Amino acid sequence: MSQELVAGAILCGGASSRMGQPKALTDLGDGTLAVQRLAGAMRAARLSPVIAVTGLLGPSAQDLMPHVDRVIQDAGTAGQTGPLLGMAAGLAALDTAVVFWPVDTPLVPPAVLALLAAGQGAWVMPGNPLAARVPLALLPQVTALLATGQRGARALWRAVRPKTLRQGALWSQDPGGLARLSFNTPDELAQVAARGAKWVMLEGGFGTSHP
Repeated sequence: MSQELVAGAILCGGASSRMGQPKALTDLGDGTLAVQRLAGAMRAARLSPVIAVTGLLGPSAQDLMPHVDRVIQDAGTAGQTGPLLGMAAGLAALDTAVVFWPVDTPLVPPAVLALLAAGQGAWVMPGNPLAARVPLALLPQVTALLATGQRGARALWRAVRPKTLRQGALWSQDPGGLARLSFNTPDELAQVAARGAKWVMLEGGFGTSHP
C-alpha cells in the first residue's frame, strides 16, 4: 500500500492586533520571516505542497507568495473569522491530508512535523489545537461545525477526539521544546527569537533549509 500524501498548511489568518503587524511577516531576529521559517521546516519534513492560508484580516497573498507554493484565502467575513475556516479552506484546496501549523509558533523542528505527517487519521500537538494532522475525510465535519457557528479548532477535536503526540516521542525529536514556543506580542517574539538563537548555537541548527 502506498503511503498517503500529506501537504503542509501554515495558518496565517487573524488581525495580529497585539503584534502591530502580520505575525507571518515578522522577522525572527536572523532575517528570516516566520512564514519563511515554517515553509522551510515543512519542506524539510517532505510535506508537499506547502501552502499558506490567510483570512480577511490576515496578510495578503502577494506578501506570502514568495515563501510558499500557493496562498489560499478562507471564506471568513468581517464578523466571522477563526482557524476552523482556515482548516476548511486548506482541506478543500489540497484534497489530501494536511499538517496544519500556526504561524505564531515558527520554530518547530521538521522532525516534529514529520511525526504528525506519519500518523494515520487525526493527530494533534499537546496543548496546541491548531498544530495538527487533519485527514481529508474530516472536511464534512469541519463544514458542518462551521454551519453551526463554530470557528475554533477545539470544537472539531471535541467531536473527533484525535490522537495526541506522546510526550516521549515529542521530546526525542524536540528536546529544546521549540515546537511550543509561540508569540503574540513584540516582547514574546523577542523571547522566541532569543531562545531559538540559543538552541541553534547549542545544537548546530534546526535542520531546515530556508526557501
